[in-house]
Parts: sequence; C-alpha cells; structure tokens
Amino acid sequence: MNEQLRPAGGTRLGAAVREFRRATTGGLVSTICWIVVLTALPGYLTFGYFQDKQILAERGVQAVAAVTEVNGSRRAPDTVVVRSVDPPHFESTLYRSPDVRVGDRIDVVFDPQRPARIAAVDAPLINSSVLVVAGLDLLSILALLFAAAAAAELVRRAWARLRGDRRPGSDNLRR
Repeated sequence: MNEQLRPAGGTRLGAAVREFRRATTGGLVSTICWIVVLTALPGYLTFGYFQDKQILAERGVQAVAAVTEVNGSRRAPDTVVVRSVDPPHFESTLYRSPDVRVGDRIDVVFDPQRPARIAAVDAPLINSSVLVVAGLDLLSILALLFAAAAAAELVRRAWARLRGDRRPGSDNLRR
C-alpha cells in the first residue's frame, strides 16, 4: 500500500528500483555474490600493480642488466629476459620494457628480497595492459554500486520484517 502512494518513476533508476522490489531475496543475494566474485580479479590485478610500484620505490636497488632474450608476438606484449651484470647476480623477466635488442644493457630497479619484482628505469608507467585493467576497474566500480543497491533492498526488506510488515518484498507474494 505504501508503494501505491509513491509516484511511479519514469527514469531508468525508477525501473531498476521496481525490478529490485520484484526480485526474490535469493536472487538479490546471488546477484551480490556474482558481482563480488567478478570484480575481485581486476581489483587484485590493480592492487598487485601498485604494490609492486610501491615496494620498488621503497626498497628497490638500481642495477645494470644485460638483455639475454626478447620474446614478442603480435597477440601478447613483449617480454624481455635480463641478467644482472654486477653482483648480486639474478635473472628476471620484464613485462613492461623499452624497445631493446639482445645484448643491450639497460638500467633496472629490482627488489633484493624478491628479484623477480623488477622494472626498467625508463619503462613507460602505463601500457595497454594497464589501461585494460583500469577499464575493468571502472566497470567493477559500477557493478559494485549495483550490488550496493541490491544490498540496500535486502536491508529494507529485513527492516520491514522487523517492523512487522506482512509484505516487505516479493518473497511474501507467493504465500
């Protein structure tokens, strides 16, 4: 009855709210779970990227490394295998690297505790992979806003049930 007194929203937001009101509680919970699962990967990739940058900025050691191998294809970004020239000796793979050939020497920054965490000093900060993940992050934020709206509907239903309303959502329409 309370819903009849409200004006019908002609906007897309009003349509989304009406769909949430019609959805079952199980449907809303599964929607929230799927959104959280699907948005975890871009968040994890972004966190790892910025964590590597922060660790290299804090405890990274600059060294000169020789390029021992360049692997590239049209479908994947180039990878460059480098080996340090001076001690401590290590071999690692760069995924974001400047244009180099085998035998070139480049300046790198590596983590002495984990030499696999490495970056070329003059490598671009952002490349196409980073841009794709950033786009996925933006889509994830929008999806999480949708999940927050679904969670708000679940809270509204729980609150209505606590107040003693007989019909807080579509779950009671089947009874």
